[in-house]
Amino acid sequence: METLFFHGKTTDGKRFTIAGKPNANGFTVAASLCSKNDLFVKKIGRAKAAGRLESNLKHVEMVVDTTDHGTTAFINKMKEFNLVKSRDFQLVFNLNPNNTNFTL
Repeated sequence: METLFFHGKTTDGKRFTIAGKPNANGFTVAASLCSKNDLFVKKIGRAKAAGRLESNLKHVEMVVDTTDHGTTAFINKMKEFNLVKSRDFQLVFNLNPNNTNFTL
């Protein structure tokens, strides 16, 4: 299956892009997050998130109920990231060098 993308905004207003591919238990996902000085550009966000997904360096496994259609399950899970602060978003996606475990 092709890479799926989701674009959103954290509760503190930072834009993000999440790239994901289905796996046996849900999705393997990676993300990019704009800094406060960045202008959101969909193409750049997709390129960064997809690159991280393919590099196997900054990706995470997310268990999702896949009884829904794959795309619907992906979108429903990724919508949850619109409800977190950018600091927590960084922790979930290993974007913070001082990473500590965080679960959504």
